[in-house]
Amino acid sequence: MNIIFSNAYIFPFLLLLALPLLLHLLARKKPPLYDFSSLEFIRKIVKHSIRMKRPKDILLLVLRTLFVLFIVWLFLKPLFFGKGLPGAFSGSRNIVIIVDATASMRYIEAGQTRFSMACAEASEILSGLGKNSKANVIWLKLRPQGIYPGPSLNKTYIQECLAKADANSETGDPATAFELALKMLEGTDGAREICIISDFQNSQWESFKPVTPGGVKLISVKVGNGNAANLAVTRIFVEPAFPLAGEEEKIYAEIKNYSSEPRRTTVFFQLGGLRKNMSVMVPAWGTASSAFRIDGKKAGTYTLEISIGEDLFPEDNQRWAFLNVAPALKIGVCENSKENMTAKFWLRALNAVSWINAESIALNDADAIKKCDIIMLAGWDGRMAETLKEFLASGAGVFCMPAEGMPLQSLSELSGLKKTQAGKALLENLSEPLGLQISAPGDKVFSIFSEGTYGNPAGGTFHRRFNINAGGEVLLRYRDGIPALTRNRNKGTFYFWNMALDGKDGAFAKRQQFLPFLAELLLDARPLIGRTAKHYMPGEEAQLKLSPEMAGREIKLFSPESKLCNIKNRISGNCAILSGVLQSCGVYCWKSGENIIERTIVNFPQIESDLRTVSSKKIESFGILSESGSVKLLHEGLELWPFILAAVMALLLLEGLVMLWAERK
Repeated sequence: MNIIFSNAYIFPFLLLLALPLLLHLLARKKPPLYDFSSLEFIRKIVKHSIRMKRPKDILLLVLRTLFVLFIVWLFLKPLFFGKGLPGAFSGSRNIVIIVDATASMRYIEAGQTRFSMACAEASEILSGLGKNSKANVIWLKLRPQGIYPGPSLNKTYIQECLAKADANSETGDPATAFELALKMLEGTDGAREICIISDFQNSQWESFKPVTPGGVKLISVKVGNGNAANLAVTRIFVEPAFPLAGEEEKIYAEIKNYSSEPRRTTVFFQLGGLRKNMSVMVPAWGTASSAFRIDGKKAGTYTLEISIGEDLFPEDNQRWAFLNVAPALKIGVCENSKENMTAKFWLRALNAVSWINAESIALNDADAIKKCDIIMLAGWDGRMAETLKEFLASGAGVFCMPAEGMPLQSLSELSGLKKTQAGKALLENLSEPLGLQISAPGDKVFSIFSEGTYGNPAGGTFHRRFNINAGGEVLLRYRDGIPALTRNRNKGTFYFWNMALDGKDGAFAKRQQFLPFLAELLLDARPLIGRTAKHYMPGEEAQLKLSPEMAGREIKLFSPESKLCNIKNRISGNCAILSGVLQSCGVYCWKSGENIIERTIVNFPQIESDLRTVSSKKIESFGILSESGSVKLLHEGLELWPFILAAVMALLLLEGLVMLWAERK
């Protein structure tokens, strides 16, 4: 706490405080003296011992002394600084203002966004700076950026930028913005300050721990009234995730309630010209899902849009997703040798299904594997394990029939199960044919067999098998308990196939249930993720690799509002790459003329939907916590003369009342 006197040269006038005392001494009445010998003794006692004064004289002396003191203090023009630097007396100042321009700042409060409040606050701070002071503004977003490379004297232009600016839908990086501000203040002369203006959203600022070097003061200004209720569309998913042409789909929309009260809203669904809606009740701090059933579509890529009713934070009320309808499942069958009958029976069955496009591919052809939706390994010997792991991690499916002599550890690593087995896979000749049993009758792969129309999926007997317990969920097992078909679903779906299809090993592949059962397994193993969809966050950079045939074309990137976006062209090896920053949410299109080359979706960052803010104690730990509109007061101080003038007038009034009281008495 500091008090600075603007007119310190008036301090000598404090000697006038002696004036009321002198006036009182000179104004004392001296009655005439009459010497009576009989009273002389009493007079001396009164003079030297009692000497009493009237209360009126004491009160007037005190009031008039205070009056002179306050008059002198009034002309000294004192300024009060509760905290911070006395800016008016610190010479030139260098201040960098970090203005939060993230998505949460677009919340509407009192008829305006929090970002508008922050810009007004920053402009007011700039207007209070002297002509020799320098300033700059850093926009806090995914990639923080300053208006100038460093503090500048041109504060008028900065205020113009503040008036025109708008927040975006990006997340922010407070630590990077703070480091940038410190770098701008390096080597500057005079007072150095960093001012952060933000709503201090909890998800963004909770982990922020600034280290302020000596000589730099940090001021935090919070805009907005703290926590705000909000509803958001947080997720869209399709079931099945990889639909085929003509197949019915369900579209699920997840709505989240960021408030302490249950809220009802209407969910709107749009797919081309198809529109649907339904009402849902979302519990406090919980989620609710709405499901929309749609008829089968033709093969192609469709754009889904889910939205909810308007609220005070409309930015997260919409979300988009791609619906990729495939014409067929592309399945690659890898065989260990030409004599492998399992691969041949697989291919023969797959070619009989209209929605399957199957072909035999080489196991060492990584590019061919990546183009498939499902890989079926007939006689896998452990090669290309890393490629197959990446393929599974992408959400695809793998069927594995091991080769005799394959290390069992390779099977454990590929399946994703931590259980490591020693030894090798060895075929076991059974003394008598052994049949199968269904271990999970309630699983959806067995649902079409419930009425017996398609036969018994566990029918048939086997003469040879692998005595391997691969782990995972057992769907079929031999009657002695050894697994015949297991499944492990993680990012992708892995099937361990322990049923030899060679005629000498059994007749399972020749039974009527084999084809429908295999088809159900393939539908279950299809990709769990729409692998062709590209999703970005606001502020990220989308890239388009140009194929050789597209190298000479003029390609443009259009925003959701059909505005042309700025793009950059660079060469990486023998490939040309176009890139552009995606500022807002929606569907972006890469076009060559009128032809759409690729679509890109930008969805609102879910982390920005939670509008809860950090506590004042946490903000104060950053540095000085200032209320909105009070930073200028921190710099210039509070002028005390109006309060002193009021005190002077009160003293004059009080003196009059004392005089009136004394006269009446």
